[in-house]
Amino acid sequence: KKNIKGYFHLAAVYSVNMNAELAMSRLKQIGVPNDAVWAIPHIVEAINTHTNIKAYIEDFYTLDSKELFKIPWAFIVAHKPFKISESEANNLGKYLISGGFLMADDDWACQGRSGDISLRGMFKDALGAVGKPYGAVWTFEPLPQDHPVYHCYFDLQGAPRTPWTRNDFNPEPEGIILHDRLVAMHSTWDIVCGWEHRVHGCVGAQYQRVLQMGINMLIFAMTQEGSITHRVLSGVSY
Repeated sequence: KKNIKGYFHLAAVYSVNMNAELAMSRLKQIGVPNDAVWAIPHIVEAINTHTNIKAYIEDFYTLDSKELFKIPWAFIVAHKPFKISESEANNLGKYLISGGFLMADDDWACQGRSGDISLRGMFKDALGAVGKPYGAVWTFEPLPQDHPVYHCYFDLQGAPRTPWTRNDFNPEPEGIILHDRLVAMHSTWDIVCGWEHRVHGCVGAQYQRVLQMGINMLIFAMTQEGSITHRVLSGVSY
């Protein structure tokens, strides 16, 4: 399974409703996106170092950007309340049903659940906008330790913890499974702070485990049947 090679692009995404200044700031100055700015390069470095895949960082995209459909794996961070717009919901819903994969992380779960609740609402709005209502054809499902996302490259015993993971609610990531395809993962484990490393993230063996989890998610998103990689990119092979 470690013979996979090729290339792919990844990106961080955001809603313009996360902060009134967000669209103007280009994500470089305002709270939430800084976590992604710090963390994403470490994931790119890890996959370029530990696999035969070459990863590249695309720009930061709003949830209603058409560029999203070129990206097989996208990442969104939230810790404050927000609600996506109608255009964002429609675009994100199409992205998910068209082969995209979204990792959504509440990076301040240790402080409360406002980001968690908003991210859950984001998925409900997005999939509802494309005729996939919550509870009817999908729901938030726990991912058992034998799920392929934990074993597609590194063998992990479930999701690694970070120093900010709270065990009093949803410590394990949840999957959004639609038509037998895992289209997204949602967590309150604050993995983005774990990826930051040089700022205030994990260190040592714990840091390696959270990077391995990131690599597993990326490879799973690229290689599962029906992914954007299969439909758009031609650089992945075995």
